[in-house]
Amino acid sequence: LGPACYIHDWMWRNTQTTWKNFRDSNRIFLQNMKAINEHRSLDDNERIGRVPLIYAYYLAVSSLTAAAVFFCGD
Repeated sequence: LGPACYIHDWMWRNTQTTWKNFRDSNRIFLQNMKAINEHRSLDDNERIGRVPLIYAYYLAVSSLTAAAVFFCGD
């Protein structure tokens, strides 16, 4: 899932701080994590086991605390 994190971090550093960009970067993050999980998992158990982690990461970056970081910097 690392490449999805790098892309997401890059988007947060290099886009205008708008609600649209906040939502878009998080949506793309979720899509990328799902794609990586689908294509890099060795078996169904690994793929299914990562799903809760993917959604935990997505919810973390979509929270109000994350929005404060996005809009105000870290």
